[in-house]
Amino acid sequence: KENFWVGAFGPTNCSWIDTGDGVLVVDTGATAADAKNLKAEIARTTKNKPVKWIAMTHLHGDSNNGLPAFLPTEATIFVNARAMGAVTGSIAQWNTKAPNIIGVSDRIALVAGGRAFEIGVPAENAHSQFDLYVFDVPTRTVFTGDLVTTDRCPMLSDPDSDLKGWIAALDRLDTLGAEAIVPTRLIARSGAAAEIDKTRHYLATMLAFLVE
Repeated sequence: KENFWVGAFGPTNCSWIDTGDGVLVVDTGATAADAKNLKAEIARTTKNKPVKWIAMTHLHGDSNNGLPAFLPTEATIFVNARAMGAVTGSIAQWNTKAPNIIGVSDRIALVAGGRAFEIGVPAENAHSQFDLYVFDVPTRTVFTGDLVTTDRCPMLSDPDSDLKGWIAALDRLDTLGAEAIVPTRLIARSGAAAEIDKTRHYLATMLAFLVE
C-alpha cells in the first residue's frame, strides 16, 4: 500500500517506505540475522533503492539490535534526542564510520520525494526514556514502536517507563489524526484511535491502582 511494507523480523515489526528518492526504515530487527533478512526484503521490494533514513522507535534490543548490520551507512538516523549519547557511544564501540544522527527533541518534518513525514518524541519518559514515532502523512499511518500495544499488555518493566508520561504521549498521538497504526508487536486489528485508546485505558487503570 502506497509504497510501504511491514514485516516481522524476529519478534519485531519493521517497516520501510519507498519515497522515490530513497527508503525510510523504521526499526532494524532484533539480531544481525533479522537485519540481514530485512535488508534483503528492502532491496527486493524497492528494486535496490538506497536506505537514506533509519528511525529508531526506541533502543530496546528486540527492536534495534539489528542496527550494526546497516553500518557503515550514508543514511541519516533519527533517534530521540535523549538517546544521542547512548547511540553514539555504541557506534563508537563498533569501530565503524560514524553516521549522521539527528536527535529529535520535539517533532520535525521530513519531506522526501514529495512525501511528508512527522517524526516526534514524547515530552517525557513513556514506554522508555527514548521513545519516538513516525507519522506517514499520505497514508495517515503512525509507526509507534511500543508506545501502543495490540492484543497484549503494555510492557512496563523498563526502569525508565513512566505511566503519566506514557499517557501524555498517547494523547499526543491522538492529535495526529492517524487512521492506521503499526506497533512493534502483532498487527493492529482496529483503527489507530481505538488501538491508542485501548493502551491508554490499560495504563490509566494501572496508574489509578498504584495511586490507590
